[in-house]
Amino acid sequence: MAALVAAEAAALPGPAEAAEPAEAAELSRALSRLLPGLEADSKLGRRRALEALQRALEAAEPAEAPAAAAAFQGPWARLLLPRLLRCLADPAEGCRALAVHLLGLGLRRAARPRDALPRLLPALAARLAGPDPARRAPPEACEELRLALVQLLRAAVELGGAALAPHLDDAVRALRCALLDPFAAVRR
Repeated sequence: MAALVAAEAAALPGPAEAAEPAEAAELSRALSRLLPGLEADSKLGRRRALEALQRALEAAEPAEAPAAAAAFQGPWARLLLPRLLRCLADPAEGCRALAVHLLGLGLRRAARPRDALPRLLPALAARLAGPDPARRAPPEACEELRLALVQLLRAAVELGGAALAPHLDDAVRALRCALLDPFAAVRR
């Protein structure tokens, strides 16, 4: 009988474990209210949605605690990452810049940033190198955005660690094009 009670006690989540899914669910609900704005037809609507996401993420509790980072991981990977990667191809430069900023913020706050690499690195390579790396003009026309993309690539490499190995081709292709970039700050 004592073994049965001990097994049940071990199976029940403690207050800290129960709080993690609750925090993740609360963040998911908050983000779900903001994410439809990213699909808006107007540039202003998309920009406002990105700015609201920025305020929500910057106002949220810092991810220094492992529980906060773990609670952020699910909504980040499931809700934010795919939509922000789509925003990298937005026709509005301001929306692309906010998307790069939010990607960097999310990458640093996530418990497992390496989980984003399979989607993030091909998207960065596409914006920095394009489908044809021999072509000299990068797909991203804005110099400051190319610099921000290279900085995001650097953060992904630093945070990804050994998980970067399967994605080295994308990272090297993006870096090779960055080294040939006409904007001096990107080359540095």
